[in-house]
Amino acid sequence: MVWDKGTYEPEGDLPPEEQLVRGEIKVVLHGKKLRGGFVFLRPGGRFVERAGKKNWLLIKHRDEYAEPPWRIDSSALDRSVLTGRTLKEIAENRPAKKRASA
Repeated sequence: MVWDKGTYEPEGDLPPEEQLVRGEIKVVLHGKKLRGGFVFLRPGGRFVERAGKKNWLLIKHRDEYAEPPWRIDSSALDRSVLTGRTLKEIAENRPAKKRASA
């Protein structure tokens, strides 16, 4: 599923490559679902690595796009931005939803 679609721009004084080495990447997202400032954070401790995978947290900045009641598990967000289908509908190979023209 393509959960979101849009562009991003790096945020902060350091280039993204240097931010990556430090374990913290700051970006501004311009997506259909996610908008505004975010930080990708590679935490230490128990989150460091499990089954050979490096974990990252995505944290929303408090900015004009922050919505306190916003819930990632909302059924309204459980659809592909490309096809309008849920994961279940994709697994069942259902056709794409008809999209309203923009």
